[in-house]
Amino acid sequence: MLHRLLHFRLTVLLTLGILVVCLLPVPETPLENVRFIDKYTHILLFGGYAWVLWCESALYRRSAVREGRVETGRRSFNRSQLLLTVGWPALFGGLVEVLQATLTTCRSGDWLDFLADAFGVLLALAAGIPTYRFLVR
Repeated sequence: MLHRLLHFRLTVLLTLGILVVCLLPVPETPLENVRFIDKYTHILLFGGYAWVLWCESALYRRSAVREGRVETGRRSFNRSQLLLTVGWPALFGGLVEVLQATLTTCRSGDWLDFLADAFGVLLALAAGIPTYRFLVR
């Protein structure tokens, strides 16, 4: 398990960073007057998070093929990788919203934020599949 986490160290760091950022009070910025800026932020944050996970998943797969831990003929992604690269970021987005609603007084859990998180993850899917295939080669 620790071996796998070492391959996904940027994802682990981003997970911790997102948790910290999402549980702190939101500072005032000139962008707060932009309509739906918080939704755009969620889309970019979780889309980027999921895309990094796609990249690290591909690099992990490539190293596993090199080390002989998996067969070389099977280089495309499978269901378990889809669960990891799509399911986990979407679930994490929901978890963040629940944590905001229950652990903070300065933030509130919002279903629309969760939908924005999930939309960002789906956008990352569109970019993640070709990136994954490219990096595995």
